[in-house]
Amino acid sequence: MDKAGYTAGWQREFELFWSAVVSADLDTPVPSCPDWTLNDLIVHMDTVARRYVRRICSPEPPAPEARSTTKNVADPRPALAESAASLTTSLSTAEFDDTAWNWAPMADTAWFWFRRAACETAVHRWDAQMAVAGAEPVAAELATEGIDEVLDSFLPAGRRMSESDASGLVHLLATDVDREWFVRRDGRRYTLVSGDDQDLPGQPVHARAAGPASDVYLALWGRVPFSVVDCEGDPELLEALRAK
Repeated sequence: MDKAGYTAGWQREFELFWSAVVSADLDTPVPSCPDWTLNDLIVHMDTVARRYVRRICSPEPPAPEARSTTKNVADPRPALAESAASLTTSLSTAEFDDTAWNWAPMADTAWFWFRRAACETAVHRWDAQMAVAGAEPVAAELATEGIDEVLDSFLPAGRRMSESDASGLVHLLATDVDREWFVRRDGRRYTLVSGDDQDLPGQPVHARAAGPASDVYLALWGRVPFSVVDCEGDPELLEALRAK
């Protein structure tokens, strides 16, 4: 996706998030985020938006963050509206190749935070919609970006990693966009294998999951079980790919 695509994705997902929470009871539980209410989810989104505003324009690792100022307020929605507007401005003014530190094995450019903002908001929009009614799928193009992000950033960086020792080669397919990924897990090490790897055809696949990009993405983030897509092989190995 280009800059306009990421920015539009962020804006659309935030607008849907806002529509879900703007008139909702803040004490409503969020089933996909155990022990959280909508109030907690809104506070988290406000924290995330403010964090990304700082990081998208900073070449240095972040200093320790102060405690959220919205955690104990009666209604955190006004603060979120303000931080979301600031993030929209930052996304509009920054460029992909601006220097911006990140925690992943990726180049330190603002591009990382463009993708991060759109993908994280999509997952939490889904959380908010599930809390108040029913959630719509993540748009296939953005869900594909999200799958990329889990596999090329979160898991290689050891973030939110499963403690399972399951090992083997996993094949993921997003059937609605004709994309596929091969991931090798060796103990607790992850390697994203190129589909062009000449040695790949001769290697056994130990687990496979195929379905719409949104379902695969949400399964990787633990929002839905892998059983919502077509699976075969070692279920523990699939579970080990979840960014828990």
